[in-house]
Amino acid sequence: MNINVRMRKWLAVFLFVIAAAVVGAITLPSYFRTQKYRRWIEGKFVDAPAFLRRDGGNEQVFERITPSQPKPAYDFQLTNMDNTTVRLADYREKLLLMGFIYTSCPDVCGTITQHFLYIQRRLAEEIGNNLALAFITTDPEKDTPERLSAYTKGYEGNWDFMTGTKTELEEVWEEYHVGVLDGRSESGTDLVYHSFMVVLIDRNGFIRHRYIGVVDPEEVIVKDIEMLLLESS
Repeated sequence: MNINVRMRKWLAVFLFVIAAAVVGAITLPSYFRTQKYRRWIEGKFVDAPAFLRRDGGNEQVFERITPSQPKPAYDFQLTNMDNTTVRLADYREKLLLMGFIYTSCPDVCGTITQHFLYIQRRLAEEIGNNLALAFITTDPEKDTPERLSAYTKGYEGNWDFMTGTKTELEEVWEEYHVGVLDGRSESGTDLVYHSFMVVLIDRNGFIRHRYIGVVDPEEVIVKDIEMLLLESS
């Protein structure tokens, strides 16, 4: 009887060790990939602290950053949803509000898109004449011009949605301080992790404000746009 009790105890310990090993094999790689991701973001992009505070969705933050000296925006050359080549210089003489999202994003990109739709409605008379809206994808692998077009039409958006080669976009992301990490290779998910970044560029091609986060920034952005419209009128 005592032997059977001891055997059951050892069997329970053995099963516990096996279960712990299985859980560790599943969770530890994910943990270390997450730490690698955090270190990569922190080492490469100045906006990392604000971005990482939103990691996991437990803390919602919105930050508005205004450079002490307006900085010239990087003059990209990308392809929009109509297969047309677009450069930053094409938006000269207009204000440009530009965000970074991707079409298969399951969460925050839809929220950012809704913010743009709100601004599109609020400032409808300015769109096309004095104000342009644009998105740049963070997922060049999937976001073809056809997908960008379908996304834009689905939302009835009045904006440019741009893509390019991974090399072209990596340069754009870095110049605009957007952290991007493809979860398909780094964490085994189908997600693309990225900073929640929107930039407001004036008529002369200078970055006037950057907005990080997704918590109800529309009115802040609308007021900034209205101020710049008055400034340049």
